[in-house]
Amino acid sequence: MRKKVLLHTLFFAGLLTLTACTGQTPEETTPETPTAISSSAQTEESSAEAASETTSETISETASETTSEEPSEAALETASQTTSETVSQADSVLLEVPEMNFSVELPPLLKDHYTTELSSREAYGETIQTLRVFYRSDTDSSLTSIVSFEEMSSSVWEQVQAEGGPLGSVLGESEDGRVVILNSLQSNPFSEGSPEFELFQDYPSQASVIQDSFQFLE
Repeated sequence: MRKKVLLHTLFFAGLLTLTACTGQTPEETTPETPTAISSSAQTEESSAEAASETTSETISETASETTSEEPSEAALETASQTTSETVSQADSVLLEVPEMNFSVELPPLLKDHYTTELSSREAYGETIQTLRVFYRSDTDSSLTSIVSFEEMSSSVWEQVQAEGGPLGSVLGESEDGRVVILNSLQSNPFSEGSPEFELFQDYPSQASVIQDSFQFLE
């Protein structure tokens, strides 16, 4: 009996010692913190955030580059030429000459400011017809020759070329052997500083409409 009492006494004394050292009863044991699992979760979360930021930056940079791209110089030049041609064709002046069997468009700067004169002369036994186009000034109604068209047979044209000297350019040759020659301005005919001088500074850029639009009526 004394042994049992002694054993119980020692058992309870041990429990009291354990409690005093840990400050917890056996039922109050603190669960272990899952350090490894928490670190893994944090690593995965950080990786996901980094991937999200990288994807966002890539999309943002791509969108920015796409938005900031400017049209190439070639594209701008093509657009400019297209616009210029459209304006030129819309404002040009249609001129039909039944006597010489052709039609042509004159530069826009001549619109409402031109008059024509038709004449003829004999050369090499044949007739050469000439149509002159004049610019009519608003200030003094004076006339300044701008372009002329000559119509002749191809055989006469060959003889004219054989003479040498300044020659015009061939606009076309008809099926019956008739040739139309263009003689155009080589320089600005007006006094520098005058309104007409400033106007005809644009003539070289508009003159191509004459050759582009030329055609025989029949």
